Amino acid sequence: TFSILSLLSSLLMSALVASNVKREFKTNFRSSDQELRRQVALRRQKSSRESVMASVRNVSQTSPEQAMEPLQFPPAADVSVNVDMVHTEPAAQQSKRKRHRSPWARQLMIPEWLVQVPQDLCAQRWNVLPRPEGKRCLVISCGGVTISRLRSGQTLHSFQSMLPNGNSSARNKDNSCILDCIFHEAQKAYYVLDLIAWYDYTFHDCTTEFRIFWLHSKLSEHPQASFEGPSNDYRFLPIPVYDCSPEGLYAAYTTQYDFVKDGLLFYNKEAHYTPGITPLVLAWSDPSTSRYFIESSDGVNPTPLNVTVYVRKSGALMTMEDFELGTLTSEFMSANHILPGDLVRFTLTGIDLSKPQPAPENLQYIGKVSSARGNADSWTRVQFQYRARNCPIVFEELIRVAQAPVLSALESEQSYMDELIHDHDEEIEEDEEEAAYVEQQPIYTQYSG
Repeated sequence: TFSILSLLSSLLMSALVASNVKREFKTNFRSSDQELRRQVALRRQKSSRESVMASVRNVSQTSPEQAMEPLQFPPAADVSVNVDMVHTEPAAQQSKRKRHRSPWARQLMIPEWLVQVPQDLCAQRWNVLPRPEGKRCLVISCGGVTISRLRSGQTLHSFQSMLPNGNSSARNKDNSCILDCIFHEAQKAYYVLDLIAWYDYTFHDCTTEFRIFWLHSKLSEHPQASFEGPSNDYRFLPIPVYDCSPEGLYAAYTTQYDFVKDGLLFYNKEAHYTPGITPLVLAWSDPSTSRYFIESSDGVNPTPLNVTVYVRKSGALMTMEDFELGTLTSEFMSANHILPGDLVRFTLTGIDLSKPQPAPENLQYIGKVSSARGNADSWTRVQFQYRARNCPIVFEELIRVAQAPVLSALESEQSYMDELIHDHDEEIEEDEEEAAYVEQQPIYTQYSG
């Protein structure tokens, strides 16, 4: 018997490995180069699989009823409040903060936004699929009930479904299912993006190709899940997936589907399902594929360019990828009651794309953000929005790369990546020397309002 907690715990182990990879990446590859991050992620993925599976085998099991409650162990990428923090936090606020730190908020695999077209964007390496407009959520069927949870970890629906063990008439109460979905409210349907677990099997350490094959096979074996009925309150529908050839790209881009399209998603075929943000899945859109190509509150006027970051004990402002965008002074933190681990929002007038690591221009503090939001923004989202307003990556560029000779690109990739990694090793040494010098100088570049 493989209980739901075992499934989720295995995901947690995967998230822990991903967190370690991210920290190692932050230390050894401090670069905004999306291609480099992708290659590092693939290399670390191969080396981490054995340690993940060893951890999964040691996970204890529990009842389905317990699995329906928020998990009590800490999340993989949690920002804990140290006792040596700058300020003392009231007990009531600590309790509120703890309640919001739900591991459910960190189980989805979050795509980076496409800010550099992959050199190997081709049918051999990538899949492309249309992204339905709607609410991204995790769907868990267990113990005769199905529950969907938003990215923040909050419950969206509790209902009956024809997924394994997803309704009260289910015979085998031990089986479980976990799907990565997008809820389309107008159609009362869950469009299934990815497969995480099905019956006694977890798929987070399987390649994208295998997960997609298994997902579509299982959904076709359970056609009753695609229709509303007494034991199936919402429909579960697959999303068309194409090889990333020029023909596949064109089909995903131009085909009219039953759902409203909100851009395209690109999945690296070798990618495992890793909780948290990953450069192995990329999001892209343009005015033809998304109503929200440029973010807007009313669908007409663009919203100001802004970024939500979390604050470290040192005052560093960190994005979801752990890119540092700046530093708050302790005086500014005290004056605005900002604590380590808080989410704060800034506006910015632009991004300097001329630097090796694109940097924000003219950060202006807006205020604190509720910790119920769950995560900081992805820096690639902010970059994509800036490019959308100034120099967007157009569909013709994607087609051009997909049409390029594949063999020569793949043969030169290894030497290209080795050269990049070597260059970044040298940059790290220079950064460390510069950091040692800066520590001895007056801090005049910190943000103080």
